[in-house]
This record gives sequence, C-alpha cells and structure tokens, in this order.
Amino acid sequence: MLAGRMPTGRTKMMDAFLGWTMLAAGAVVIAVLAVREPRVSGALVAAYLARAALALIHVYVISLTGGKGDAVNFMRNATEWSEHGLVAALSNFHTGAQIYAWLLSLVFAVTARSELTALGINVLFGSLVTWNVWRLTQVLTANDRAARLAAWCTALFPSLILFSAMTVREVAVIYPFTLGLVFLAQWLMTYRISHFYAALASFLLSALFHPGMAIVIVATGILLAMRWLSSLMSLQGKRLLGMSIAFLGVIAVATTLILTRAGLEKFGNKLTTEAVADQQQGAARSRAAYLQNDIPSSPAGFVAQVPLRSVYFLFTPFPWMTRSPGDVVALFDALAYIAMFLAMLRVPRVMWNDVSLRGLSFVLLLGVVPFAISTSNYGTALRHRAKFAPLVFALYAASGVRRRERRSASLPVSHITLLAEP
Repeated sequence: MLAGRMPTGRTKMMDAFLGWTMLAAGAVVIAVLAVREPRVSGALVAAYLARAALALIHVYVISLTGGKGDAVNFMRNATEWSEHGLVAALSNFHTGAQIYAWLLSLVFAVTARSELTALGINVLFGSLVTWNVWRLTQVLTANDRAARLAAWCTALFPSLILFSAMTVREVAVIYPFTLGLVFLAQWLMTYRISHFYAALASFLLSALFHPGMAIVIVATGILLAMRWLSSLMSLQGKRLLGMSIAFLGVIAVATTLILTRAGLEKFGNKLTTEAVADQQQGAARSRAAYLQNDIPSSPAGFVAQVPLRSVYFLFTPFPWMTRSPGDVVALFDALAYIAMFLAMLRVPRVMWNDVSLRGLSFVLLLGVVPFAISTSNYGTALRHRAKFAPLVFALYAASGVRRRERRSASLPVSHITLLAEP
C-alpha cells in the first residue's frame, strides 16, 4: 500500500514501525559482529548507539537539517519517485548524487515512505565503517591496540556521527570507499588479483555516489602502474603477469565511466578553468568562505594552488576564523586532523618505507585534490573531508605502531630486555 494513500495517523504509525524495525535489524547485525570479534565490540556498539540516538533526535526532537539542503532534497525526490510503485521507481534510475535518492525510492516503493527507515540504513552502514577501519588497521599493523584506536576514533568522530544520522549520501560514499581500502591494503601486501579487483569494484561503487571519488580509481591505477614497473625491472614474471591482468580491470572501469558517464553527470563542462573558477567564487560567498581573493585564471595557477587549498580543505576553520558557537564543532574537527597529520609527519621515513602506508598515503593525498580545488568554504570542506577521515585514523594508528617498532629496533639489547621485564 502506498504511504500517500493512507490516513495520516496510520501513515505515522507505519513510518515509526518501519523505522524502528530497521534500527532493530541494524542492532542485530552490530551485535553479531560484536560477538564475533570482541576486540572491537565496544567501538562497534558505541558507534551504533551514537548514530541511532542522533537519528532519533533528528526525527522526534529537532531536525538536524532545517528546511533546506541535500537531506531534504533527497527525501523529496525519493518520495516523489516512489509514489507510483516499484516499476515506476525503477524507471527513475540515476547515478551521481541522485542515485542515493533513487535507492531510497525503491525502499519506499516496496514498503512506505519512512525517514527513520532511511536513517536506519545510514546508521547501520555508518557503524559498519568502524568495522572496516578496524579491519584496515589490522591489515596494516596486526596490532589490536592500534586497530582499537582507529575504530574508536571512527566510532566517536562527530562529523561521521552527524552524517550517519541524516538522509545524505556521505555514508553511501564512505562505506564502499573504506571497504575498498581494506582490499587495497591486502593487495599491496599479497598482490592477489582478487584483492585488487575487489578494491576496484568498491571504489567504483563509491564513485557512482560521488564523482569526486573517481580520483581514487585513478590513484589505484597509478599504484598498479608503479608496482608493474617495479616487477618488470626486477624480472618477477609471475607477479608481472598478475598485475597485467589487473590492468584489464582498470581499463574496463575507465572505459565504462567514459562511455556511460555514470556518476560523472555533475561534471558536465565544469572541467574548464573558467568553470572551476566560477565554482570557487560561488562557494566563497558564504560566511565560512576562505581564499575569496585567490582565484586562479590559468591551469598553471590551479596546479600551483593545490597545496594551499589542500591545507585549507583539511585544516579549516583556523581558530581565528570561528565566529559562532556552531564553528566550535568545525574547529574541533579541524584540530583533530591537524593533530593526526602532525603525528604522521613526525615519522616521514616510517610512512615512506612501509609499502602499504606509502600506498594509502598516496591515495589520501591525491584523493583530496579535486575536493580541495572545488571547495572554498569550511562548511563544505568539513562534509567532504569526512569521506577521508576513516583513512586518516587508520594511517595515524598505523604510523604510531611503526614508530614504536622503529624505536624498539634502535634500542640496545640491554634496554630491550629491561623493557620486556615485568
């Protein structure tokens, strides 16, 4: 039965029933994972409870989105597309930003329109990002303490909680991205082609929800090319053959994206210098704007500006830019990134000498570039850099392990013996 044809009271009851059922189903999934892996159970449960609580506050106490914004638009589109049933909803297929609304419309067409149901899905997959970060850090370090640290950072990071409790596509972008990172880290260590293809498929799914994430596929292709050249120079025939086959996957994905433009509709003609400059100027008109008077007019100018804009993208608002109580949350977000990047910069040799940390750091640094170039206010920056927060947490935790290992290796044997004694 369609939600739009039911009496108001019955509609509200159905919305509540569906939403609470989704939250209960998500709780069961988290409980199963917590029992399966007790070492990360606390972070998983905390992640779910924090996100579910904020989602309920959003629905029953105070709206987190107000009367405008992507969250409202996605819900409106999903509702409209679902009103005439599943077949009609299927015909409204979209990629890019609206694929999120389209998927919600399928859920609504099968059940009924329920914002809490949509939020319940986000809450579940937002919590599962914590699980992915746990797995990623375990692959990088095989260290429970580091993996727990990264998982807890992910579970309790305010912006990740916030975007998991709103009907926005951030979770749909971040979850497959972090899943792909797990497989990519495994591939960097084992060179198994199945891991590479799994990473590529996950990154493609993330890019379908946000075209900016296509840069991660580019980064993955560059890593593959570098490994291929290394194997060629060292005459590692078996590994070279496997990576040559992996190239077919990259070519297939690139060809598909170019021919179908799936997920790339938003770009349109925006890859010209003038279009990017216009976007920067438009974004720089808000209260949270930065670099308002620093808009390049040539391709060389944009390239030269990448480092500066990346710094602003990752670390704003700076303390002197805060002007309201709402900016305090954004300031905390920025300070967390600053602290973690400074910790990683303390051990550049450790990050460079570890093949997995080096590869994932490359993905992070290249991944932020398109977002940094197109962003000119710290409100938008906070939302976009949340996509990369789980990777930052994993790299931060892993760099700490590598730093301690290096310090222990440099100690005299007598000191190592003393440290090992109770």
